[in-house]
Amino acid sequence: MRNFISILIVVALTTMISCNKEKQDPTNENNSSVILKSNAAEYHDAISNPSLETSDPFELGPIVVNGDKVEVTVSYSGGCAAHTFNIIWDETVLYSDPPKISIVITHDANGDNCEAYITEVLSFRLDSLISGSTEAEIGIDGYSGWDSEDSSVYEGNKYEFNFEESDVCNLIVTAKEAMCGWGLYGSTWFALEDSISAGIPDYYFNKFLQPVSVDESLSSFQPVPGKKYSIGAKIDTESNPFPDYPVCLAYPGPSIPVRIMCITELQ
Repeated sequence: MRNFISILIVVALTTMISCNKEKQDPTNENNSSVILKSNAAEYHDAISNPSLETSDPFELGPIVVNGDKVEVTVSYSGGCAAHTFNIIWDETVLYSDPPKISIVITHDANGDNCEAYITEVLSFRLDSLISGSTEAEIGIDGYSGWDSEDSSVYEGNKYEFNFEESDVCNLIVTAKEAMCGWGLYGSTWFALEDSISAGIPDYYFNKFLQPVSVDESLSSFQPVPGKKYSIGAKIDTESNPFPDYPVCLAYPGPSIPVRIMCITELQ
């Protein structure tokens, strides 16, 4: 009898372990793979031709940034196989405040015909997508490769800084090379005296005034990198002839396009 009871206990425990394993396995199988791509051509192809040829159906939920990780919520039908999501960046960082990138997400169900409705959060490191990224703040425009009307926007937190607009020389600035910057004097912009933490120890962004136009009386002036100046400037977003994306894949720091009204070199 004792042997029979022992056998029953062993069978019961084995059954319980098996049941627990069966409950855990579907959860593991439903964790989708994430493939990160930096490819402007593939991004534009996916966003221009949303269809079953581009992506299996899915719904795009909120996109958020937590520290150095980007989290994208997606929902889809399945439950019997691991799915794959491609996150494709267009290789452009906008000069907006905060800096912004655009991504398109495509879905491969890997032949899964099951009909359970699954919602999960895809997570990846920002610097795995944008090599060498140092942004403490960033905005993201996300688009679905399945449905052109399905999108999600993460605004990010602005780098708040102001300056006093003026026709007279009231600001002390330093002419500096803005990495990947475009402007009236090429990549030479005017850095204000304070700066902003980039979210990395001992690394700071300058607060830049991006010269995009100049008063006619100053048309022959050329700033020298490293020199200090007293300037007067006004925000100029209307006549800015320069694109809002950098010539390379780095972010120079928060900036405001300005018209230079007055400038004096300081000794």
